Amino acid sequence: MHYIASLYSLQAKSNSFKDTVTRKHRYDYTMKRTAALLKQGEMVYSPIVHCHQMSVEYSLPKEYKFWQTIDRHMIALSEGVIVLMMKGWEDSEGMGDEIKYAESLGKEVRYLECEDYIDPYD
Repeated sequence: MHYIASLYSLQAKSNSFKDTVTRKHRYDYTMKRTAALLKQGEMVYSPIVHCHQMSVEYSLPKEYKFWQTIDRHMIALSEGVIVLMMKGWEDSEGMGDEIKYAESLGKEVRYLECEDYIDPYD
């Protein structure tokens, strides 16, 4: 199983309409890419796809600090990490930590281009 690292709350941590739309858009895109990987026979896990709705329904924190322990546990159990290179991914504290953590464990890190990703507010 590969863990999918993707954008979620970078510059979108508030409950404003814009931030809510941004997180939902990133979730939808990540779900689309996760489904495509599953259709190709890849065994993958996406914390964004798994947790977005739960986070919305139960007002869970949006900051990576809250999710870090859970995400690191799943990375440790995985064969490696697949990084969705959505616009701005290099600036994500969470994605940076996930990549560094995977590398520290000797896990494979694969990078997937996301040329079809369009930020909703560009």
